[in-house]
Order: sequence, then C-alpha cells, then structure tokens
Amino acid sequence: MKKFIVLLLFIVSVGFVYANGQHEVSSKKELTVAVTENPISLDPTATLSNVSMRVMKNIHETLIGIAEDGTIVPRLAESWKQIDDRTIEFTLKKGIVSQGGFPLDADDVMVSFGPGRTQNSDDPGYEFFRQCMVDPFDSIEKIDDYTVRFTKSKVDPILLKRFTFDETSIICGDSYNTKTSWEDWSVHPVGFGPYKVDEYKPDEYMSIEKFDDYYGEKAPVDKVTYVVVPDMSPRIMGLLSGDYDIITEIMPDQFSTIENRKGYKVAGGPVNNIRQIIFDESNPVLKDSRIRLALSYAIDRELINNTIFKGLSEIPRGIQMENFGEMYIAEYNPVGFNPELSKKLLKEAGYNGEEISYRYMMDYYTGEVATAEILQQMWSDVGLNVKIELKENWSQIYLDEAAEGRGMINWSCTAKLPDPLTQMAQDYGPGGWFQNHEMWFTDEYNGLYEELSGTDTAKRRTAFAKMLDLVEDQDPPGTYLYFLPKFFGINEKVNWSPVKSHFMDFRAGHLEIAE
Repeated sequence: MKKFIVLLLFIVSVGFVYANGQHEVSSKKELTVAVTENPISLDPTATLSNVSMRVMKNIHETLIGIAEDGTIVPRLAESWKQIDDRTIEFTLKKGIVSQGGFPLDADDVMVSFGPGRTQNSDDPGYEFFRQCMVDPFDSIEKIDDYTVRFTKSKVDPILLKRFTFDETSIICGDSYNTKTSWEDWSVHPVGFGPYKVDEYKPDEYMSIEKFDDYYGEKAPVDKVTYVVVPDMSPRIMGLLSGDYDIITEIMPDQFSTIENRKGYKVAGGPVNNIRQIIFDESNPVLKDSRIRLALSYAIDRELINNTIFKGLSEIPRGIQMENFGEMYIAEYNPVGFNPELSKKLLKEAGYNGEEISYRYMMDYYTGEVATAEILQQMWSDVGLNVKIELKENWSQIYLDEAAEGRGMINWSCTAKLPDPLTQMAQDYGPGGWFQNHEMWFTDEYNGLYEELSGTDTAKRRTAFAKMLDLVEDQDPPGTYLYFLPKFFGINEKVNWSPVKSHFMDFRAGHLEIAE
C-alpha cells in the first residue's frame, strides 16, 4: 500500500512539473511577420534599403536617437558636446553590455566607425556609410575609455542628427574582431539593441530574440520571426489562418478581404519616402534631357494614386517633404501631367521609337507591378516605346554588372531627417549612388550641394530651390511619383501601429500581444 501511495505521488508530481513546463512554453510571446523579402545583411553599414530599415533599430543601438517631435535623446551616449560645426564629442553610458556579453566602451565606437569597416574604399561598409555621412571624418579620437571625438572634413549643418542614422549604430568590437568571416558576421552581427539575431536563412526567414541584458526597457516579446512570402495572396491567407500575426505590403483592393474577417484589421499609409523612376543617363536614348523630361510629363500621378491606391497616398511637390520646415519650398511647382508637351519634346529630340527598358520587381514597393503597367501605357500614349522587364532581384537592376541595356529603374527616396540633405541631396549628390555608378552627374548640382551643406538657412533654402529646378525641369536624373504607401494586415490580438517610416518598431512601448 505504501509503495502504491509513493508511486501515485510520483506520478502526480511529474504531471505537475510537465504541466508547469507546458505552461512556461505557452506563456512565451512570439510574433510572426510575413514580408516580401528580408535584408541581405544585418550589419548596419552593409546595406541601405527599405527592408533593412524595417529591422535595424530592433537589433542595433545608436549613440543618440530622435523622438517623434524631433528632439535628440540619449541612447548609448549619456551626453554629447558639439564643439564646432565639424566636431562633436560623445560620452558613453557605463554598465551597458553587448549581446555578446562584453561591456560597452570607447573601443566599440572606434571599431564601429574605424578602418576595416567604413573608412577605406574597399571596406564592406564604406559605400553606404559614405552616403550616410557624405564627407569623411578627418579624425576619430578616443579621448578616454568612455569618450570619443569625431571631426569631419567639412562643415555639416546636421552633424549631430546624422548620428541617429541606422548606419551609425554601434557594434560589439570584441565580437567583431573575433569574427570568422564578413559573410557570417553580416547576418549574425552582435550589437546593443533590445533584440539579438537568432537565425538567418536567406530567402526563407530570419528571427530575433529578446536580449535579456538590454540596458533599457526590455523587449515586449520573446521572439520575432520575419517569414519571406513574396506574393500578396499567400500572405493574406496566412494572416487569416493564424500563421502570421502581421503581414506587409497590402494593396487597397484587398483591404476588405482582411477587414471583413472578425479579429483582423488594416493599418498604415504614406511614409516619409517618395517613389521615383530613375533615368540612366548612360543609356544612348536617355542622354538627351528632353526625352527624360518627356517621360516625366507623360505621367498622370493623380490617376495612379486614385487607381492603384484608392487615393490613399499623396503627391509631393517634387522630391521634398513638408516636415523640412524652413527648408520646404512650398511655392515650388514640379513637373506635372502634360502629354502634349511630352509629345513636343520628343519631336524636338528627334525620337523615333527607340526602345527604352524599364526594370522593376515583384512588388518590392507596394503596388510596384501595377504602377509599372500603368506607366508603360501612359508612355505609349505619347509615343514612347518602353519595354517593362520584371527582374528577380536588385542585383539584376542596379549593379554595374547589369548596366548594359538599362534605361529606367524603380527607386525610392527616404527622408531620414526633416532636411533635404538626407533625401534628394543625398541620393543624387556627391557620394550618392547615382554619381558613384555614373548614372547621372552635373557640376552645377554638386556646386549647389556645397551651398546646401552650409549653415546659413537663407542660402541653404536658395540652393535647394535651384536644385529642385535642376532635377525636375532641366536635367532630370529621375522623376517623382507619389509618397510610398505601406499598408499592413494585423491580427487584432497584436497592439501595434505603424509609424511614418520603414521601421517596424517592436521595442518596448510600441508593441503588445494580448494573452
């Protein structure tokens, strides 16, 4: 009898432990997000794209941040001092540890910004970091174990705010110095953010896990998985079947499919990004600026917005944002829809139906395919022979190796800060992609860029107005379309709202999942 009681107690205790263990597993909070694609790298300097901006600030931490009202707030730095228009000094917080367990100090900052990563032309992060900072640093000095001083080669009116960019995130220097290869590091970096990289499977999924020793308020969920689902229909089906909690890039004509199901909703709208078409000036047909202008005048932007986005996007006044404040040129009238002028320019240029290629992808941008098809018809209506070419990946679109035969490509222009230096000027200017890859160049633009980089607001405003005229009405490197809209399907158990940027903020205070 005694043996039977002991056995019974043992079975009960095992059952309790098992049930308790099951409860622990089920109490873990996980979020699954279906996306069109994941970034090719998770190192903050190695890529600059809409999909990389989606995740970087969940993994990495910058010295300072910027609040929604534009206020600069401390992150890894406890204080900073701008010595002059070229020089700034940061003092780090103490007691912070990286996702690799190493304490934060000035050496991490020196490695993050140093040679081997960002300073030399053959460094893996050089090109995108250069686009972020534009002018190189004259010096980066370690003042003591917790203080670093940066001195740029030229005056910079937004010097402090540049340190809020993803590309200036601080990595763990100790972990970086012991990496086995750049390829492995780039998808398994070690930083200081609230989530650490868990798994990365190219073209399949990536996952990040809560970093328990994060110095700030801890992440609200234990794990986030970004699953690659390129086509919209399977993303919607997966949301409604419970496989995914959030899905990205939803078109307005599919809103009702989601909203008509109890427990699901759609959120989102235009972000601080302008969709563009870029002209490759090295293409023989597009060397003539009149043909590029004709392409721009043939576009009915309002019709695209109303047809594809049900009027839910907006049309900008050229490549600028209203939140530029004093730098916003409200009186500027950009190129509009004028098909007769388009035909006139083509006749003056002697255009005779030569084929122009236009490369695009399967909805990397919301509504990309539908936009390409409408544009092709608009161009055809004025006599332009545009061949649309669907490509599998970005390397087939913009890399130098793919330049042969390229005419136009899709692009977008993000305003990381409320200043033109972080949008059009950065993209088209010295150090920007298009000049670096010989797709467009003018001395006049670069001269205006120097004036825009000064500290006199009136002179900066005058220079920016001239830049808008140059790139819209005279020698266009591309043309604007609309503010890029981003719409999300969301399970209502998830309390999350998108912001007006590419970043999907899953940090504390921005995400909750109902029990």
